[in-house]
Amino acid sequence: MMTHRAKLAWLTNLFVPTTHLLSYYCYSSLAALVPLGNSFLFAQRTQINYNPFITHLKHRKLHSFQKQTQHPFLVTSFSTRRTMSSDSNTNVSVDDGLFNIGGEEKDTSKNKSEASKPLTTWKTKIDKSNKTSRHIRGSNYIQLATSIDNEPRCRTVVFRGFQNMPHKDIKGDTSKCFKMITDKRSQKVKQSNVCEIVWWFFQTKEQYRIRGTIQYIGSDDANINVEYQKVRRQQWGNLTDAAREQFYWNDPSKTYALTENIPKGGRDEDGNIVPPPDNFLIMLAYPYHVDYLNLKSNFRQVDTLEDDNETWNCSRMNP
Repeated sequence: MMTHRAKLAWLTNLFVPTTHLLSYYCYSSLAALVPLGNSFLFAQRTQINYNPFITHLKHRKLHSFQKQTQHPFLVTSFSTRRTMSSDSNTNVSVDDGLFNIGGEEKDTSKNKSEASKPLTTWKTKIDKSNKTSRHIRGSNYIQLATSIDNEPRCRTVVFRGFQNMPHKDIKGDTSKCFKMITDKRSQKVKQSNVCEIVWWFFQTKEQYRIRGTIQYIGSDDANINVEYQKVRRQQWGNLTDAAREQFYWNDPSKTYALTENIPKGGRDEDGNIVPPPDNFLIMLAYPYHVDYLNLKSNFRQVDTLEDDNETWNCSRMNP
């Protein structure tokens, strides 16, 4: 008959290895819950002091998990920030890209070197910015603001490239026109012909504010000017089928009604692109004042056009 001591030894030999094995799998499951990308923040770390368990992990050289595993039931917040930086003076975390707005310049050497270089015109800068961000979807979306009765109106439009125009009677640089398109029935056509464009490049943290004069080119203008007709027809052909169809929709100033009899893709039965409708307009902005700001280096430059509409004066300004 087994003594009390023998029974205790037998039970220990039976259950301790089983306990070790279960602890190993439980601990491994908890470790697997730790997100690789720091998506979850935990309130505190848990120190497991169950000696047989820790000994079991050490024997398998897995005790490093103890430093990495966090308590799965103490989730306090979810992180949505892509990158964070910390101000050593205030110990406040802020978003990347916002740190330098009104803050201390961390790298003044870059600013000094940029200041020592000859100033380049806004057109040189914006071509470089556009080239760098061209692969980003939506990087050619710009904000266009006009006014009516001393009230602002702003909308997002698609930048279609720069256009060299022969017009000499409009205030602004005719060789660097911002080209866009719009509908003749749109409200913006009835508003002021003075505008301001804001173009923000997220990747390079650059902002361009462009003041200019708007000109609309429709079918009537195209009929009396060969150059206008060429620009209008070329841009109509460059549009996607879906974009051309929009100009056959009902009047945007009216309440909604289903549009019927739209030429599919703006094409005829043979698949050829039909001529642009009368309401298709080319919208040009002739720039005469450009305010450039780089939030990475806190560099700001203002370019103004002389009265001859050809010469740009560049000045570095305080950011």
